[in-house]
Amino acid sequence: MNQSSSPDSSSKDLAFHFVEESIDSSHVAVFILDSDFSVAWINGTSEKYFGISRENVLGQNKIELIDSTIKHSVEDSEAFLERLKESYQANSEIESFDCHVLPGDGRDERWLRHISTRIEDGPHAGGRLEFYLDISRLKDHEENLQLFRQLLDHTNDEIYVIDPESGRILDANRTACDRLQYSRSELLGKTVPEIEKTLDDLDDWDDHVTQVRHEESTLFEAEHVTADGTTYPVELNIVLVELDRQYLVVVARDTSERKAAQRALRESRAHLQHAQSVADLGSWHLDVPSNELEWSEEVYKLFGLPPDEEMTYEKFLQFVHPDDRDHVNKQWNAALEEGPEGPSYDIEHRIIVNGETRWVHERAELIYDDNKEPVEGIGVVQDITERKQRENRIEDLSDTLETIRRVNRRLVRAEDPGEIVPDVTEILSEHNHFECTFLALLGEDRIEHVCKANSELTPARVRELHSEDYIQEVLDKEVVHLEDVTAP
Repeated sequence: MNQSSSPDSSSKDLAFHFVEESIDSSHVAVFILDSDFSVAWINGTSEKYFGISRENVLGQNKIELIDSTIKHSVEDSEAFLERLKESYQANSEIESFDCHVLPGDGRDERWLRHISTRIEDGPHAGGRLEFYLDISRLKDHEENLQLFRQLLDHTNDEIYVIDPESGRILDANRTACDRLQYSRSELLGKTVPEIEKTLDDLDDWDDHVTQVRHEESTLFEAEHVTADGTTYPVELNIVLVELDRQYLVVVARDTSERKAAQRALRESRAHLQHAQSVADLGSWHLDVPSNELEWSEEVYKLFGLPPDEEMTYEKFLQFVHPDDRDHVNKQWNAALEEGPEGPSYDIEHRIIVNGETRWVHERAELIYDDNKEPVEGIGVVQDITERKQRENRIEDLSDTLETIRRVNRRLVRAEDPGEIVPDVTEILSEHNHFECTFLALLGEDRIEHVCKANSELTPARVRELHSEDYIQEVLDKEVVHLEDVTAP
């Protein structure tokens, strides 16, 4: 640098020195190259970034310097060298590219952006002015943004950024493009009503935006339309975001599988309900700690209650027949208290519904926690009233047949014909289902004996049992049809 003793020259030298010191300590590495691309000057930042010494590089050709020294500190050094050669050969345009400086020999790892231009005049005219800006933080942000973008693109949900005023799609992830069957360029710029079946126009969209602005976020059920016109249900979660201006971020979840599962569940429940109805079978669930009892619809029908009635175990016991209540309660408490190794709850008992006595069969399994404490009871209850009635009819028939066998044996063994009618009448009277008018033929002593054996008869009643109409009534009543006792 030439110096002059004149006041103007001294002022210029002072200003130049100030500028030189400022550039020397800046965060930008600077290279000044002469017209032959030899290094005329570098600042201290260049030394720091590239791990070189100013004294050793001044006057060296920049291409040779890179080839011998700098390229070993730069990732993909050959590509870096070729980019510089191209810029020097053209030596006209502004050149810009990024390079990755590797750590070592007193230098830190960093990303630098090379920006250079031709020097048009001055002592270095025809040379180049090169700047290397540290963009490491910018690269980190870019990598984070790229990673975030990849995460968004690979999520199962559609994600959109939408202008709330125009309803136009400003950005969308890959899932949204794939599901709607548009390329990203085709999708961006479309308005929401173009992909949303439930919105007729932008006025409907404005109503949504108004609601979102009022609530800051909201959830909608909607239906998306693909490029070929196919529709599918979605759940939209819309959030208002304030950055440089307002944006709407929309997360759309395809609910096709969930809707199908819900539909299948409804059908399964309907089939289960129908099957329970056909079998007079219902199910129940008891949360033991809270004592909350849940019944299926069929159980409510069985007990003659509306399906919205809240139930507890104690309310259930009120329906149990008074003569069975203690037994039912003891069986249930035994299952609760004796743990998994205890007796199972499998019981038949009577209930009273609207004044009518009915029979039910209950079975249950208990679920225990790690401490073997009961936490849940799951069971079924079946109306067995008709079965019990059939069993009673069969028992009555068995009694009747036994009476008939006794009569047959008496007839076979009879020696005195005069005793047959009294003896047979006495046997028949002991069977409660026979009111036999032949008792009127007995003597007074035998009438007294028969009345003692059958509490339903009195001597006065016996003497009335001789009318022909009553005999026919008794015979009609006592005819037993096998189909009545063997029907399923």
